[in-house]
Amino acid sequence: MSNTNKWLELLESNNLDQAPQEVQELVDAMGGIKNIVSFNNSVSQLRYDIKNTSLVDVESLKKLGAKKVNLFTEQRHIQVEMGDVVETINKVVKKYASVIVDNSKESSTTTTTNKEVKGQSYPSEINVIAPLSGEVVSLESLNDGVFSNNLVGNGLAIKMAGNSKVELVAPFNGRIISMPGSKTQFIFKTNCDVELIILIGQESYKLDGLGIEGKASLNEEVEAGKPLFVVDLEKFTNENIDKTLIISTTSDSRLKTVSELEKTAVSGQKLFKLS
Repeated sequence: MSNTNKWLELLESNNLDQAPQEVQELVDAMGGIKNIVSFNNSVSQLRYDIKNTSLVDVESLKKLGAKKVNLFTEQRHIQVEMGDVVETINKVVKKYASVIVDNSKESSTTTTTNKEVKGQSYPSEINVIAPLSGEVVSLESLNDGVFSNNLVGNGLAIKMAGNSKVELVAPFNGRIISMPGSKTQFIFKTNCDVELIILIGQESYKLDGLGIEGKASLNEEVEAGKPLFVVDLEKFTNENIDKTLIISTTSDSRLKTVSELEKTAVSGQKLFKLS
């Protein structure tokens, strides 16, 4: 059986009791399912945002068929060249994401994100402001098999309307700690160890950065309400790219419970509370 047919067969399979060996091994080589923050692909590459690049096993990825592996440590991003079957592979990984066994082995160098410094107190809740305006919808309504199943964390989505250029502002005081070169998604973190991942459109990676202008650099401290990006929604419309902004907690976030959620997002105003 050819490599393409193998992945197509897995995609069409109705057995969802456990992840196939091929999927489990691929995810394990990327550091485990909990090490993967987002699942994207180009025409030939898996393009995943990950939490810890030191957990990635490049040699294992090559043994599994990767022609080339690019690791971007500062951006916490990996690109795995898999050829023209890559879109099918990505769909299969997302299909089985909820049943993949986490075999990750956190190294001793893993950051102690959720450990409070002795003697230092952190707030038990924070208000999160809307990065931009739009209709609020549930993650479940996305039906993508990843965010919709809360595999990344808890959150919501905002339907971005219109074709104008809009500012995407910081949801609280913090900094961008992870962002691919395309700027289509990023992790924003406070100094009190609260993290959100924000995805600007479900398939915006196809734009390869076009239509998204950065206003803040990686690790630059930004005040709540100050611009992080300018998003050209006309570009999204012209290229038929989904205009849904996804907001989710990460597994490393100290606060993970979303409450007091507004029905409509108004840029710069309170959207929900995290506790």
